[in-house]
Amino acid sequence: MKLSKKFKIPFILALLSGIICLAIIIIYNVILYTNSDTQKVKDFTSTINHRYLQNDRLLQQLVDKYTSPDFQQLKQYSEILPAYTNLFVFNKEDLLFWSDNSIPYDPSTSNKRIIQTPNGYFQQNSIQKGNYRFILLDLIKYKYPYQNDYLMSSFNPAYSVTPDCEINLNSGQLKITDNNDRTLFYINKTGKSSLTNNQEFLLYTLSLLVFVLFNLALYLYLKTIGIRAGTSLFIVALTSIFLRIILFKAGVPHYFSDFDLFSPLNYASSIWLSSLGDLLTNVVIFTFLSYLAYRTFRNELAELPGKIIKASFIIVSFAIITLFYYLSLYIIDTLVINSSFELNLSKLLDFSIYSITAYFIIGLVLLNFFYISYILVRITSQITGKFSFLVYFICFSLIVWLVFRSSGLYIPQWQELILFILYIGLLVAIVSKILPYPHVTTYTLLIIILTLISTFCLYHNREAKEKEERKLMALRLSSEQDKIGEYLYSDIEKAILKDSTVYNLFMRGWYYPVEEENCINYLNSHYFTGYWSKYNSQITLCYPDKHLVVKPSDVIVECTEYFNNIIDNITNKTSAQTLHYFKESFGVNNYIAKIPINNQAFKGDTASIIIEFTQKYVPKGLGYPELLLDKSFISFYDLSLYSYAIYSNNELIKNVGEYSYSISEKPFLPFRGEYSFFDKNDYNHLYHSVNKNTSIVISKKKQSLLDQLAPFTYQLIFHIILIFILTSIYSLRHFKRRYPDLKTQLQIMLVALVLFASLIIGATTLHNIRSLNDKKNKDMLSEKAHSVLIEIEHKLDTFQKIDSSNEPYLHELLTKFSLVFFSDINLYTTKGNLLATSRPEIFKEGLRSEFMSTEAYNEISVNRRTFFVTNEQIGTYKYLSAYIPFRNKDNQLIAYINLPYFARENELRTEISSFLVTFVNVYIMLTAIAVLAALVVGNYVTRPLQLIRDRFSHVMLDKKNEKITYNRHDEIGNLINEYNLMLEKLSESVDKLAQSERESAWKEMARQIAHEIKNPLTPMKLSIQHLYRSYHDKAPDWELKLEKTTTSLIQQIDSLASIASAFSDFAKFPQPSNENIELLQLIKDNVALFQPQTEFDITFRHNNQPQYVYADKKQLSRVMVNLLNNAIQSIPADKKGRIEILLETRGDQHVISISDNGIGIAEELKHKIFSPNFTTKSGGAGLGLAMVKNIINSAKGNIIFTSDDNGTTFEIHLPAVKPDNINKL
Repeated sequence: MKLSKKFKIPFILALLSGIICLAIIIIYNVILYTNSDTQKVKDFTSTINHRYLQNDRLLQQLVDKYTSPDFQQLKQYSEILPAYTNLFVFNKEDLLFWSDNSIPYDPSTSNKRIIQTPNGYFQQNSIQKGNYRFILLDLIKYKYPYQNDYLMSSFNPAYSVTPDCEINLNSGQLKITDNNDRTLFYINKTGKSSLTNNQEFLLYTLSLLVFVLFNLALYLYLKTIGIRAGTSLFIVALTSIFLRIILFKAGVPHYFSDFDLFSPLNYASSIWLSSLGDLLTNVVIFTFLSYLAYRTFRNELAELPGKIIKASFIIVSFAIITLFYYLSLYIIDTLVINSSFELNLSKLLDFSIYSITAYFIIGLVLLNFFYISYILVRITSQITGKFSFLVYFICFSLIVWLVFRSSGLYIPQWQELILFILYIGLLVAIVSKILPYPHVTTYTLLIIILTLISTFCLYHNREAKEKEERKLMALRLSSEQDKIGEYLYSDIEKAILKDSTVYNLFMRGWYYPVEEENCINYLNSHYFTGYWSKYNSQITLCYPDKHLVVKPSDVIVECTEYFNNIIDNITNKTSAQTLHYFKESFGVNNYIAKIPINNQAFKGDTASIIIEFTQKYVPKGLGYPELLLDKSFISFYDLSLYSYAIYSNNELIKNVGEYSYSISEKPFLPFRGEYSFFDKNDYNHLYHSVNKNTSIVISKKKQSLLDQLAPFTYQLIFHIILIFILTSIYSLRHFKRRYPDLKTQLQIMLVALVLFASLIIGATTLHNIRSLNDKKNKDMLSEKAHSVLIEIEHKLDTFQKIDSSNEPYLHELLTKFSLVFFSDINLYTTKGNLLATSRPEIFKEGLRSEFMSTEAYNEISVNRRTFFVTNEQIGTYKYLSAYIPFRNKDNQLIAYINLPYFARENELRTEISSFLVTFVNVYIMLTAIAVLAALVVGNYVTRPLQLIRDRFSHVMLDKKNEKITYNRHDEIGNLINEYNLMLEKLSESVDKLAQSERESAWKEMARQIAHEIKNPLTPMKLSIQHLYRSYHDKAPDWELKLEKTTTSLIQQIDSLASIASAFSDFAKFPQPSNENIELLQLIKDNVALFQPQTEFDITFRHNNQPQYVYADKKQLSRVMVNLLNNAIQSIPADKKGRIEILLETRGDQHVISISDNGIGIAEELKHKIFSPNFTTKSGGAGLGLAMVKNIINSAKGNIIFTSDDNGTTFEIHLPAVKPDNINKL
């Protein structure tokens, strides 16, 4: 069965949606199969064993190649190793070579295939050859003690496993085995979907596409079967909303719930907007529906009966426009207030995919609002008039705003209300055709004002959100205790007291003091991770008669007595029995805990575990600022953009940040209050009164003008790109190759040149910023390294040897220098092993091994360089690291000094973001200037060409054409001179052509008249000659012949008269005398001339309603008579004639159809039917249908015909005159 053409597009769309739906099912099941437990274990096992065999071959090649390798040989070989594979070589017990200093390798694990280090899990290949042990470590998974932007747990890319899967060496869900089916380790899955982000995005996009295509197919199908567009849209809207509700309630597709896009952690506002994915889905669906509404109603005319109905429609329209505006602002509000991702466009480099999605949603929301408001403004303004519409709408908007405000409902800011009214005024100008639409200028104005609305809404809500967050910061700073920590500690305390391992390790440390560290490490790794990562925890094991050395005075104290004095004198009790809070911490929570260990060997409380919790705070520019903090802690306590001060009894106790606070509280006293915001010295301050004696001030630098403009310019660019993309997608279905004119080409070239230059300059400037930043850091690092070298030489140049016995002194020394030079300092032995460090946490936590950089060791130790700077990396955190050899006064090399320089990435990002803000704003203005210049230059350069084009378009052959005056002697001047010369030659040619045409016309007319007259003259001559012969011969029937001849001559004379009249009428072309003619009566009068007849029947069908046209009545009667005569003459004599006349109205035209059952017109003659000298009859001038054509054309109508063997039908189309306009013509 052949599909009807009109159903083809709905069918194709429905079929396409079904195909995509099937593709989703297939893709999802393929992914599920690939990620199934069985397949996952199979793939993981295959990969890990393959890599093990591969590394074994590599290791064997190395062993065979070098019998006694040195450092440089091993370094060269390590450079060809696969990624994530590291080489370690030991000569007996000494480490000879290491390819990477990021892995804290323990040699005691060399006999194991799978090992766990403090920062991950590795597969190990090991070969012993003589005194040398060669070890290859192949990464399985990074597992860091902290999780932040730089330290993220992740599998080796060779394993297709999501990062949230955990490895357990003892037990678990999925068992991974070697080739001999022996267990290597286990993998534990989380409940999260195993789909990757790209797979999730693909499935979501395809699902949304299916939804849209299905409803679009339904809409087109409903229109195809004859349902009105408005009704079809209503049905599709109900269907879309119903399906969305059903799918939302049923949780279909179910895999959406596992997507990060649908996580309420990123955004949640209400039950229907429970995630960013739900909001995006709802907005996309509504965009689809609003676009259909726009396409359906954008050209509708308002035809409403009665004043009450019109007034009701106006009020409803105003209410819908206002409601949609409020709803649009509310959605933008919720995106700012209820989201956890960055939306501040001045921090562009901190944007995530969710930030971009949010701005995409904002763009669609504004587009929806435009579609709905345009339709309603266009229809409603036709009822009220443009001026009245504005007045009514302003009054309505103000009333609604005041009512909502008094009722406590959501209302926009007054600035947003003004922008709303300006936007509606712009729409009124568009629908009133004051502004051209569609047009680039109008589009630009619309985008600018809508962008201003969203920008102000974002700015206002971001400021409100920031102030609320600052209040929370003040509350946290003023809070004297960490209530969550205290609550968690209570459970930890109970667990420690019940933990037999802790007790056994504690007792072993008493008997063997060197093993105290085992107990401390166990406590840190099992109890003080996660939430406790925001504290530096120092654990001390106190035994009877144990003494401590208190630095820096080197006072010796008894352990229990020392900590009892601290607890008794400078701490307060907490809700946890053994946890104590330090008094007057002011902004930091410091605790000390004393957990007693009961044993008969201990008297009283002489044995205990002391835990000191010091909240982490890293001074700016010092050490590993962003590495040692867990992500949750960073986001919760990010004060990098703020300064704050704490006052007690009107005196400054503590201040942090760039703002210079007064030592007295007096300057802030006028603003005293629980929470007071005020501006001072280019900062916005929050004053928070904690109690009558204590107050906190948190300050934030006020945004510059460029920072305030940044959201507008960025959004303007984004909205222009979004509109361009959507327009391009829509244009694909109307694709037609078009070439822009010269003016447009010039304008595009100028704008493109500015944009290209902007991109080049921007990219170059960004590169220079990074280059200058790197150079500045290297210069600073070099200066610091040499300064540290000088200071250390003063302290250690008398040492002949430095070893681990000097570690306490070296640690104290390096710590002091690190605070002076604001840089961490490490000291390594001449073999590359760590001696001492100012930041032991980085090594204790396993973020870095205790070996210096391989590259640095090669350059400093092997190649004997005196200074070397290299790039190192911890996780994804890249930093500069300087190495310099240290020699004593005897010039003996005794150590290597290392300064890792951690230039804060946040500061660099802030600097680049600030540059981008300035750059984008400046170049937006330059681009705007370029566009204006392009318009001016384009118009100026092409004005003469435009003039030539206009003159060409008005060149008339029958009139005198005006020449162009142009006084410049350039290329355009030459072109204009040629144009003027062409006009002169054209005028001459027209005169000659007219003369020639007149002569040709007279010749043709004379030939036609001669031919037409000659035809009847020949039989006339023959008849007279025959009559004369009969008379001369005295024929007996002479009188009869005379009568016949006379009759024939009269007929021939009448024929000549008819031919002469026809030529006369055709030549005259008289001006028609047009008037309002009622067709029904005119046709009836002309049909009556041909009735009654027995040879043929004439039927006239009509609706019996008056139908008027504006034409010449006599000429129109001639048309009817001519066509009826032709119809009668076309019917063979042996056939009963049937002529049908139909009068009907089609749109704005009246149509007269005259059909006969004659012999029809041959196909090869159809194109000549209206030619002046063409006829199918044996006699006649062939002018009848030519005159009919002229008469119909003069009445601004049209005549067409169809013909076949069954007859011919002529259709006359004439413009209809409405009854209301009859008296006006």
